[in-house]
Amino acid sequence: MMIGYDIDIIYLFLTSDLGFFIFSKFYSGPQFDSTGFRYKKAYLDETYIPIPSAQQAIELRNLLNQLNFQSTIDEVIFKIWSEIIGLNQDEREYISNYKHNLLHQAFNEFNLIG
Repeated sequence: MMIGYDIDIIYLFLTSDLGFFIFSKFYSGPQFDSTGFRYKKAYLDETYIPIPSAQQAIELRNLLNQLNFQSTIDEVIFKIWSEIIGLNQDEREYISNYKHNLLHQAFNEFNLIG
C-alpha cells in the first residue's frame, strides 16, 4: 500500500513506459514470470520520480480521471513525463519498445494471452 502526497502522480509515473524503464534499468530490474511483476520495495523507495509543474500535474490528474486503458491516454501520459525530463523522439521510442518487447517475450514464454 502506498500512502502520502501526490500518490496519483506517483502512480501515473510508475505505470508509464518511462517509469517502468527507469525502475527496471536503474534498480536491478523487475522479476517477471507467470505470477506477474515483482520489485524490491527498497528500490521503489529510492526511485527517481520527476516533479511536474503545477500545469503538468493538472494535466496528468485530468488524464487519470479519464483513464480507461486506451493506448492513446498511455501515450499522452508518456509524452508528458518525457517532456518533464527532456527526452527526444528516439529516446521515447527506445523506452517504449523496451517495455513492449519485454512483455511480448514474457507472453510468449509463459503462454499468456496478450
